[in-house]
Amino acid sequence: MNNIITWFEFYAYVYQNNINNRIIIDNTKNSINELFHKYWFNNNSFVKRMKLLKKENTIKWNRDSKKNSINYILKKWKIVKRLKCHFGCINAIEFHFSNRIFYSASDDRTIKIWSFPDIKLKSTLTGHIEKITDLASSTRESIMFSASLDKSIKSWDVGNLRLSKHFIGHLSGVYLIRYNDMFKLLYSGGRDNTCRIWDCLTAKEIHCLSGHYKPITGLAGNFQNQFVFTGSEDGVIKIWDSKEGECIRTPDFGGTRIKYLNSQEKNNELISGTSSSIYRIYIKEEIRVIKKITSNKYNFECFTTSNNGIIAVADNIGRVHFWNSFNLMYKGNFIDPVISKNRLRRSVLISLKFDLSNRFLLSGDNKNDIIVWEKKN
Repeated sequence: MNNIITWFEFYAYVYQNNINNRIIIDNTKNSINELFHKYWFNNNSFVKRMKLLKKENTIKWNRDSKKNSINYILKKWKIVKRLKCHFGCINAIEFHFSNRIFYSASDDRTIKIWSFPDIKLKSTLTGHIEKITDLASSTRESIMFSASLDKSIKSWDVGNLRLSKHFIGHLSGVYLIRYNDMFKLLYSGGRDNTCRIWDCLTAKEIHCLSGHYKPITGLAGNFQNQFVFTGSEDGVIKIWDSKEGECIRTPDFGGTRIKYLNSQEKNNELISGTSSSIYRIYIKEEIRVIKKITSNKYNFECFTTSNNGIIAVADNIGRVHFWNSFNLMYKGNFIDPVISKNRLRRSVLISLKFDLSNRFLLSGDNKNDIIVWEKKN
C-alpha cells in the first residue's frame, strides 16, 4: 500500500465527489470499504490499477517516476508571489485589522512590515536579541505584539513604527501570544511551562498560570467569557478562568504533544491539533471529543484557521491540507510545484496565515521564503 494513495485520502475524495454519482455513498464505513476494494484490489498489478483509475476517470492523478506514487493535488490555489527577504526561518505571519498590511517574524530577530495585496516592503522593526517566535495583532488599533526566545514580549506602535512597551516576567523563551481586544489583555505561553496574563495598558503581569510540566505549545482564548485554553508537550489541555487565575478543568488526550488550539466561541467547541491528529472538542457542560481525524502518513507541522472556519494544516513534506472546522470534513490539499518537482528542496512550512478576506493564504518555511497563495474563483 506504500505505492498508492492512502485509504484516508481515497475516503475523502469518494465522499466529496461521489464517484461521478455512479454509487450513492451513505456515509457508512461498509460502503466506503466496498468501493475501496472494488477500485484498488481487483488487480494485483499497480500499473493495472492506475489504468483502471484513468479509464474510469474517478480521480485526477500524475505519476511520479521516482516513487511510483499518485499525487492527489487540489488545483484551486496559485502562487501570486514568492518573497525571500529574511535571513532565517519564518516563524509567524500576522495581518493588520485593515487587511492592507501584514507582518512577518523570523529567526533573524527582525519583524518586517509589508503592504498588502501589492506586497511591498514598508519597514523593518528590530529590538529582540533572540529568535522571534510569534506575533499578535489588535483587531481595532494599530498595535502589534511580538514574542521571542529572549524571554520578553514587546508591543509596537505600527502607525509610528516605534516600540511602545516591554513585558518582562517569563523565566525562559516565549513561544505563543494571544491578544484580547475586549479587555486589553495579553496571554503568553513559553518554555518555562507557564501561561501568563498581562495588562496591556500597564504592561504588568496579572496572573501566572502554572500546572503543566512541559513547555506551552498551544494557546487559545474564549475572550467573551475570559477563559484561557493551554496545551503543552505533556499532552494535557487545561481550561483556566483568567479572572481568578485558576484551573477549571483538565482534559487529557493520551499524552500527545499539543501543537495548536483554536476556540470556536459560538459553538462552545475547541479545535486541537497534534502531530498526527485533529480533535473537535465540546467544552461547555461536559468535555468530550465530538470527532477525531488521524493521519498515519503525514506529520502535521503548523495550523491556522480562517474566518469562515477552514482549517489549513501543513505536513512534513510541504503539502497543505484543508478541513472544515465545523464538521472536520476533508476539503483537499495542494503543494508548492517547486517542492513537488525538486525532491532535494524539501522545505518544511513553519507558519500559515489566512488574510481577513480568506482569499489569500500566506506560508513561511525553513528556507526563509514567504509564499503568497491566491484562491482561484
